[in-house]
Amino acid sequence: MRTLVTGGGGFIGSHVVDRLVAAGHDVAVVDLRPPHRPDVGHIPADINDLDGLVAAFAGADAVFHLAAYADVNDVSRDPVDATDSNVVGVAKVWEACRRNDVGRAVLASTVWVYNGAAADGDGPLDEGAAFRLDDMGHLYTSSKVAAEMVAHSYKTLYDQDFTILRYGIPYGPRMRDSLVIPKFVGMALRGEPLTIQGDGSQYRNYVYVEDLADAHVLALRPEAANETFTLESREKISIRSMVESIGEALGRPVDVTYTPARTGDYGGREISAAKAERVLGWRAAVPFAEGLSRYVDWHLARETAAASAAASVVAAAAVAAPPAAALAVTAADRETAPLAGVLAGLGLAVLALPALAALATAGSDPITRLTALSGSLVAAVAAWAGRRRRQKRWTWRSRPSRSGSWEPWGSATTRTAIASSSSPRSSRRTTKTTCWRGSPASGPPGSRSRPLPSGGRSWSRPGGRHVRCAAIPSTHRDTRVRGRTGTGPRRSEAPVRTRRPGSAGRARARRRRAHRAVLR
Repeated sequence: MRTLVTGGGGFIGSHVVDRLVAAGHDVAVVDLRPPHRPDVGHIPADINDLDGLVAAFAGADAVFHLAAYADVNDVSRDPVDATDSNVVGVAKVWEACRRNDVGRAVLASTVWVYNGAAADGDGPLDEGAAFRLDDMGHLYTSSKVAAEMVAHSYKTLYDQDFTILRYGIPYGPRMRDSLVIPKFVGMALRGEPLTIQGDGSQYRNYVYVEDLADAHVLALRPEAANETFTLESREKISIRSMVESIGEALGRPVDVTYTPARTGDYGGREISAAKAERVLGWRAAVPFAEGLSRYVDWHLARETAAASAAASVVAAAAVAAPPAAALAVTAADRETAPLAGVLAGLGLAVLALPALAALATAGSDPITRLTALSGSLVAAVAAWAGRRRRQKRWTWRSRPSRSGSWEPWGSATTRTAIASSSSPRSSRRTTKTTCWRGSPASGPPGSRSRPLPSGGRSWSRPGGRHVRCAAIPSTHRDTRVRGRTGTGPRRSEAPVRTRRPGSAGRARARRRRAHRAVLR
């Protein structure tokens, strides 16, 4: 059977994909994220894009719709987008199913809908319970009830078959780090106190994610058409007992702090999953303590793998780096590297390492590999550009060197008028170009063989003589002192800015003299 899973790259969806593949179905993931395994199809589509969904659902026999806002905190922070995805998105998925004559559309709902259910006597609630709108509480609950109503209405109006699965509170490997169990496990491993909202008496009927995924395969049976099933375990787990179980799984005591209860939180209701057991033959098989132990083992293995991968990257970088002796230079030959070079190296590490990690975990997906390679290329270009953007420094020769290998060979000053929108008067930009003549074997011009500033150029001349020139814009500090042409200040003299010319005629005369000097 050709089955599609929207949100198949997520926590529950990835396990549903695993179970469907194991059952022999032809599975494709409809998600903006790639699937976690390479042997299933991937159709990148957004549930709010109706045309994209219609094209993606072509030829499908069944669609499992799991893509939605699943975190109640995200729903509180962004209620408009959450409602658009959880309600309007469901309508678009069902419309795409109707247009493609999909045999069954399976909706992922939640036991939170029972928060507004009217109790009928003292027994547990079941799928036939009525809802009171004024008791829904949270917007997440209201959006899920509205999504179920959309599915029922499409059956009434367009005869689109459906199955609704009301999830208990799922847990297990691949959980989002924002959920309560991963948060508590991470805080306990770091030695931080665990925070409980309320008094901790609120309980959940947690269901292990692999048990939950098994129900999706059973939901494709003909007897499950146009039915609603509650999927949760019979074991009630309070927040306090969950904290104790985490301490037992980690083998260490944990500290607990209490905060006010969350508004509209699901306090827990006694709900029966007897219909799922009676019709589908499904029941939760993994006890909470065992499932929590499996998750802790997976969590620790993931952290160990991440630490090993980071150590491998550092080791590879150390092996690929040139020896320190090859990079060492004497203080007389080179100054300390500028700050731009250090920042460029840090930028390369920040940009390249995530790209390399994505490349290592990309599998065979070409889009992810291309993205990772593009990130590495951008990192390399950014590092090169940062290295090129050095501070423009200039070292003036107070007097010719004793060897006479380099000597001043002329200079020219160029001034350009620049119009300013903020001032009625125009400003000027001055560029000082100075040249030396000498032998390349003696190093670049300047005292202590300091390098030319960025933008310097070198030309060969007959007889082995070379000319090196560089231009300094007036936006950088010019270390010349008035009255000292071509020599510059000594170390005790403070730098001053370039003097503006008295007239354009004097500037042109200077340029002509420098040009004649260069042509000699």
